Amino acid sequence: MRLQKLSFNDFLGKFSISVGEAFEEYVVWGSIEKVYQHNGTADRKNYLSSIYQNYKNLLGIEFFDEILFFVGQKNGQRIKISDISSYLSVDGSYVQEVLDIMQNYGLLIILKPYGFEGDMKIYFLDNGILNFSINNFLGLEYRHDDGFLFEGFVISQFVMQGVKPENMYYWHDEYNKEIDLVVDDKNFMGAFEIKLKKKLEKKDISTIKNFSQQKNCQKAVIRPFDSGFFEGVRLLSSTSKQYILQ
Repeated sequence: MRLQKLSFNDFLGKFSISVGEAFEEYVVWGSIEKVYQHNGTADRKNYLSSIYQNYKNLLGIEFFDEILFFVGQKNGQRIKISDISSYLSVDGSYVQEVLDIMQNYGLLIILKPYGFEGDMKIYFLDNGILNFSINNFLGLEYRHDDGFLFEGFVISQFVMQGVKPENMYYWHDEYNKEIDLVVDDKNFMGAFEIKLKKKLEKKDISTIKNFSQQKNCQKAVIRPFDSGFFEGVRLLSSTSKQYILQ
């Protein structure tokens, strides 16, 4: 199923609103362009409902609603296949098969831990579909999952720029110090902290600094800020492939 999606940079160019207003709209209603042809919450929900139903009919997956609801409630948090299979009372192999299908169709992205076996993290590649799945379209200031929404938003921008999901991971050490995103393909390796706050503390950058030194890789902290929304993230690999988040 093909959907016309807008990167955040394209979204900013298409609509004559402030960066702050654009962020609030995009991070809640997602990247699907036609959503914004509808005015008002009810009309937008109805349109997202039609997209959701199209996915459901196309994939023909048993427990489609239940899986997306459960994963949506755990969006961006560490999760095991057994957590989902226990919730549904189904075999873990079925859950893994379904998640793989959903990732292949661009509904979800699964981040595995970098360099070792362990819990995965699952994000929706569109926050509008996520919020429809859990029936929550409140703004960030009213959400307990605002940080996870922002992480998923940033990860989706990387995917839109051509970063393959199978080259994206998260990382943590034995003390549970974590890095939100590690990108590793043949030509580039980078570690990214994704923080929904304007002022950083030392603890926010110490882990990524140590990791980047150990792995000899690029690093960046991605966060919203007043004057331009993103700090510049322009990282070049040895083959001059650019990963630009804007």
